[in-house]
Formats: sequence, structure tokens, C-alpha cells
Amino acid sequence: MRGVTSFLNPGVVWRVLLIGLLGQGHTVFITTCSGFDDEALGFLADHEIYCLRRSNQGRCIGAYRDTALIATQLASEGLPFRHVLFINDSVLPLGPDSSALQSLEEVIALVADRQAAALSGLTDSYEKGYHLQSYCLCANQLLLLEPAWQSFWQSLDVDIAKNQLITAGEVGLSLTMSSSGVALLPLYPLIARLLLSPSVLEDLACCGEYSFKQINPSLFLWRALHSEGFPFVKKILLFALPTRLGGALGVQTILAALALPAQVMLAEDFHRVFLSRSLPAAVGVCGASPCPELLPSPRDLSTRLDELRKHVSKTALGMEIGPFHRPTCPKGEGFNCLTVDILPRDQLLQAYADDQDVISLQDRVEEVDVLLTSDLVASLAAYTQSQDARVERAEGCLAYIISSHNYERLPDPIAFLDDAATLLADGAFLTMAIPIGTRCFDCFRPLSTTGQLIDAHASGRVKPTLGAIFDQSASAATHSGGQTIGYRSYGFEQVVVDACGGTIDISSFDALQFTHEFGHSGGVQSFVFNPYSFLLIMEDLQACGFLPLLRVRDVVDRGSDEFFVHIEKIPEASRSPLPLGAERRTELLRLAIAYYIDDLNAARHLQNSP
Repeated sequence: MRGVTSFLNPGVVWRVLLIGLLGQGHTVFITTCSGFDDEALGFLADHEIYCLRRSNQGRCIGAYRDTALIATQLASEGLPFRHVLFINDSVLPLGPDSSALQSLEEVIALVADRQAAALSGLTDSYEKGYHLQSYCLCANQLLLLEPAWQSFWQSLDVDIAKNQLITAGEVGLSLTMSSSGVALLPLYPLIARLLLSPSVLEDLACCGEYSFKQINPSLFLWRALHSEGFPFVKKILLFALPTRLGGALGVQTILAALALPAQVMLAEDFHRVFLSRSLPAAVGVCGASPCPELLPSPRDLSTRLDELRKHVSKTALGMEIGPFHRPTCPKGEGFNCLTVDILPRDQLLQAYADDQDVISLQDRVEEVDVLLTSDLVASLAAYTQSQDARVERAEGCLAYIISSHNYERLPDPIAFLDDAATLLADGAFLTMAIPIGTRCFDCFRPLSTTGQLIDAHASGRVKPTLGAIFDQSASAATHSGGQTIGYRSYGFEQVVVDACGGTIDISSFDALQFTHEFGHSGGVQSFVFNPYSFLLIMEDLQACGFLPLLRVRDVVDRGSDEFFVHIEKIPEASRSPLPLGAERRTELLRLAIAYYIDDLNAARHLQNSP
């Protein structure tokens, strides 16, 4: 059996269910467009749960398509399948007992021993046409070999709107299978099993005068399903729904129906769900292959390099800014990547001759192709005139730009983004890794504002201000216990500031002034961000008419000490004003501040925990 779901980190009750499936002899793999933190990766590796990384194209139906194509491919290559179970994370198991596992086994049993192609599921619906609801489906071995099954997934266009996906994907699958003689077998059929239940009558009374074609059972009839032993809860029921649907489920309602151990575990997962609704949505990430590659180990899934290389092709010309001894796209691995830095390779090595971290990785230091003598566009234009240049003109020549832990150090980030837009081809991406202020030595510094970036751009700033140098030198944090400040568990109460080397006085300030006037200040972090503050600034800037050639396509928080940003250069026909309403700006401000406070509270709480 191969199950499929799509989530950032497997929740507590999901992990119990996955372990239960493995204990029953099933093979499990996760199809995901998100990342995993190190702890979740360890869980997957320890339990030999396989992973398929894909672009967020077509939502869960798109994930089903990719998995169905892989299953079909493996079956054609002789890998024996008795059945394939598809289940997505739009539902949550109700607790650590065996009811969810038992129900999944019952769904599997409906089709496993049938002598013809069959498709089963937990519930059915008459909304938009009779169909099995797609959050849980099971195909038997004969269905995997059915031509109608294979052609449906091969021809399904998942690059369409959500409502179209429901009609073409969820409803369309059942209609196509039914017309091909495939049996559709729900475990909780609305007509045969639920209609006469007293709780169904109560739920229907709450709905008002609606026909079956207007009622989604897993949403409208949740009380009846729960009373029948239905072992999942739809996540959408945890959020506000119109009253005509019988009301939202309510966290307290479902928790009150469970035993204490189940309450504790499910409550933690509810918390994860509510937090996930606050994350920036991935927008329009395209490029999923028709049949993605199955990765053999979860340790290979969504590593930091995977995220940075998400829009990278080895053959296409790209650029990496300041990689030094940790390149993302090294030429030695076949990447056609221009290395940009302020010094040639030999001078970089000389400058860090006493740094043990650099010495151990000096073979990884790339030859510098483009010397950053002024702005990025001018520097690349100068490179095009060199004898060994791999490109004739700077404008529009790059398929990608990689920038890791550089953006926050730029004296004028807006100018950098404008330069990136000039150098990128239409459809190409700038990908950046940016440190989270509360998870590094900047944890005492406030978040930067849009106005500060606008001021830097309006003044044509080319180096950090004296104030920025002071803020970093005075507030740079270290851990008194020698621990690294990162993630959310570093122990805030043991963090102290450097205070300009120990004491702020006239002498130390004079040293800062000297650095500002004559020294190299490229290591100064002029700006401080978290995922939401960055997104707020970008939406502010674009609402004001800045950066018309760029669109933020994805902001990824992997739960580490940095976040990732994927920004696309859009074609001229797609460019339009992006006004920012008060409601959206309020939301982003609240999220940025809540993230900041939550991080510091977590660091303080974890430090004080026994």
C-alpha cells in the first residue's frame, strides 16, 4: 500500500497513524510541495517513510496525479501492488486510538479482494455530480492496470483554478471510472448508511432547504459522521463556516468527545493547523514534471540545497552572489553558474587565511567570474567585455540568481532587486536565503520597516550607515553558555549583547566611525527581517510602484534560522499595479509582530523548561 499526503511536518496524530500503517505491513510515502525540518526528517528516516518532492501544482489532486503516475509506472515495471491508498492532509485523525487505522483498513478491504477494478473511499457526495470524496481513496491492483484510470491521470490538467480542479479532478475521476464500469465503494455511503441516522436529520435541519446536490457530507453532516464512528475531522471545520452549514465544528466540541490522551495529542495538531493558516501561501509555482522522480530516502527531500536550487537548471546560465566556501551551484558539479564577489579567489583566501572553517573548505571556494566593483548590472556588463565571458550582454541573460545571506547586508536592497530584474530573463527566478532576525545574533534588534528601505534607495546608499554599524556592534548577541543562537530553542535568558566589544564609550564609537569612513563594512547586517516582515515590505514597495518587473512567488519558512524567498521576473503583459488594502497590511503587520514575539517567547520558555 502506498499512501499519499502533503504537509510541512507530520503532526502528532498523523505520525501515530503512519506508524500504525507501517506496522500493518504497508509501505508509506509522502508527496509534498513543502519542506521538513530536521526533526521531521529524522522521524521519516527512522521509519523508512519515502518522499516525493513536487511543485505546488494542482493542490491535492495534483499530488494524487503525480503519485498515480508513479504507481502506474512502477506497476508496469513489475513492482507488485495490491492496492494504493491516497489520503491527504485536509483531514486530521481524531486521536491516538485505532479507529482511524481500522477505518483505513476497511476502505482497503472494500477493494482489495474484488475480481474487477474498483475504487473505494470514506464518504461519497452528490454535490456537482455523484462521486467519492477525494480526501481518502483506495484503488485496487486491477484498477491500476485499467486504461481509463491511466488515461484520466495522464490527461488531467492540474494547472487550473480550485473549483475547476474539484469538477475535473475529484468529480471527474468518479464519473470517468463509473462510466468505465469501475465500482465506486464508499465506507460511509450517504444514502445507504447515513440517511436514516437521527443525527443526520438534525444536521439536515441545520442546513435548511437544500438538496443532496448542494450538501457536502463531510462538512454538513459532521455530527452524524462522528456519531457513526467516522475517525477524521475535516480541517476546514476548525475555521469559521457560514451558519447554514450547521456551524463550525469547534475545537472544544471535538476535544470534549475524546479521552484525555487523545485530547492532548489532537490539541497539538490543532495548534499546528492554526499556525499553518498564517503562513504565506505559495503562489503559482509551476514546472511540475508529468511524472516526478521518486526519491529513495527522506534525507534527500527538501534539503537546504534543494530549496535554493528549486528554479535552477545546470545547463542554463545563472549567477550566485558571494558564495565563498559554501557554493550552492558549484561549477565542479556541472552548474553553468557565474560567481560574483568583491575580491578574486586568491584574495578571498588570503583574507580568511586564519579562519579554520574556511581552511577546511577552501577547495570549495569558486573562481570569481564577476568582480563586484559597483552595482550588479554594471559589474556584469564589465564581465561581458572580458575574453572568457560566457554571455555577450547583461540584460536578460540569466535563468536564475542565488543569494544566500546577502540581502540583509545590502545598503540598498531596492537597487539590488531592480538590478536582478534587469539581469533575469522573463520567467527566471531570484532565490534568496535570509536570516530570521530573532534566530541569530540580531535577536535584540527590531524588525526593519519599508520606510527604512525607501530612505536607503532615495539617498542612493552604497555602504552601511554609521547607525547600522553602531546597531550591529552594540546589539550583536552571543550566548553566555556558548550555544549557537538559532532555531527557537537557544535560551533567551542566557543571551547577552557585545556592546561594541564590551563597553560603549567615546573610544569605541570613534572606532566605529573609522570603520564607516575607511574600513570594510560588508559584513554589517543593515536590515532585520522575518518571513512576514519581508512579505509586508515587498507588498508595500510594489503598492508604491517599486519593482514592477518582479513578483514574490513563494516565501518558505522551514523552521530553521533562515527563510527562503523565490521571486520571479514576469513578462511585460503580466505587469499591473498591486494596491495594498488596509486589511491585508494589518494582517501582515500582526503576523510579523506575532512571529517576532512568539520566537522570543519560545526561546525564553524552552530555556526555563525542566
